[in-house]
Amino acid sequence: MLVYHNVDFHDYQLQNAKFHVLPTTSAPTAAQGQVYLDSTDTYLKYHNGTAWVALRDDGLYSGDNISELVNDVGYLTSYTETDPIFLAHVASGILAGDIVNWNNAFSWGDHSLAGYLTSFSEADTLDSVTLRGAVTANNIQVGDLTVSGNLLVSGTTTTINTEELNIADNIFILNSNATGAATENAGLVIERGTDANRGFRWNETTNVWEIQKDDDLYYEIEVVDPLGKIHAETISDDATVTHSLNSNDILVQMYDTITLQPYFGEWSRSSVNAIAVNFYETPTNPIRVLIEKIA
Repeated sequence: MLVYHNVDFHDYQLQNAKFHVLPTTSAPTAAQGQVYLDSTDTYLKYHNGTAWVALRDDGLYSGDNISELVNDVGYLTSYTETDPIFLAHVASGILAGDIVNWNNAFSWGDHSLAGYLTSFSEADTLDSVTLRGAVTANNIQVGDLTVSGNLLVSGTTTTINTEELNIADNIFILNSNATGAATENAGLVIERGTDANRGFRWNETTNVWEIQKDDDLYYEIEVVDPLGKIHAETISDDATVTHSLNSNDILVQMYDTITLQPYFGEWSRSSVNAIAVNFYETPTNPIRVLIEKIA
């Protein structure tokens, strides 16, 4: 093999010349200007006096900021999109599977042909609903309500917001849960807006009906009771009439039982249970004596 040194071709062409082909591990002895074809990476390389430099076909050479691509100075090597504007849009939640499902559904055209409902009429009744469960702790609001059976309210307060209340029963039972000996008063109270409420009650202590006059002030309602409040007796002449009303606060009236006209005669209190009646002359007809206790 001929080896030439410092050959000058004087502007003549060098034809069919061939570079020395060696693998990287067998590179020629390093010398500035030395050239060979590296069979390992197929790059033509020259020695710059310090190292072998590849003549690359991608235009990149050592010192050309290669570090920007290999991250040896902290540059990005990967990136995940976190665009806040896109994430705030409803479309950000659409997955690839959703798009496939939409395309499939859209391709059906008329959904009724695919067996899906196009209209619906509710046929459920309250019976069918309660068969699935007749108890709820939720609040319920209805329009008009007709109860054909018994109505049992187990709460502590019943409020009726109505202008007119019609009840067929002619007797109200108050204090219906009372048992044993009577101890509770009972009655009705009238709401009077900004003025004090008033009412009437049965006083269980004194066994009388009372009407409220002022706050905490009740008056007994007078009751016509032949045994306890009034006594009537017919006499023909002077007589002692025993009324057993146990009171000096009484009113006495007399009338002729035939003519039904008032009759006048003297009377005086013999005791809290009797009066003495005296006539100026013996009456022609029997006289009815009425005695009423007023206190």
